[in-house]
Amino acid sequence: MTVLEMETATVPGGRTWIGASLDDKFANGGEPIGEWIDIGGPFEIGRHPVTIHEWREFEPGRFEELDGSLPAHGISWIDAVTFVGWLRRETGDQGWSLPSAHEWEHAARAGTATVFPGGNTLNPSDANFLYDEAIERVGSGRMTPVGSYPANAFGLYDMIGNVCEWTKEPGRRTGSHRIRGGAWDYLPRLLRCSWSDEIPDDSERDNVGFRLVRRSGNTLPA
Repeated sequence: MTVLEMETATVPGGRTWIGASLDDKFANGGEPIGEWIDIGGPFEIGRHPVTIHEWREFEPGRFEELDGSLPAHGISWIDAVTFVGWLRRETGDQGWSLPSAHEWEHAARAGTATVFPGGNTLNPSDANFLYDEAIERVGSGRMTPVGSYPANAFGLYDMIGNVCEWTKEPGRRTGSHRIRGGAWDYLPRLLRCSWSDEIPDDSERDNVGFRLVRRSGNTLPA
């Protein structure tokens, strides 16, 4: 598969829960309890984070020694936006973008209002994370190929765990954007559907990658 054939799934419109779940004991003042909202029409989103194999179509010399099925990582927000611009030019399709905050959370929740996509608890077989809440190591301790864990109800892989994912949502600090989803070296509390953090746009953390959406006129608010 080349980057010009990126695999996407169509995420339906309708009602979605945005924000912390009612049973989320880790929500705090900066993460208020959410609500059901009506969203726009359907959109496409990558079935998995952009992979090293896909990134090599854009930058052949990067990640030479690594498995192409791993998520592209160490990617700054600036890099991700540059990739989007390249993809638009290569395909002639201006619909490609990073997801908005609501698009990402709607896709991750896949119709649920629970803490995690599959319920209010998270098992090591559900996603790639390193420690449980008792700080006991339960995960593999490494990044894994995309699709190594079960898909959510929308058919999307690694929405939580493996690598954090950039969004188009700006952070509170100038020159930063929000990341979502948590990573392979995180605790479950950081893989919650409502969790987010902001990091500088030029940050190249080894546990941060990205996923793309493709819009055709019906978009969700940021």
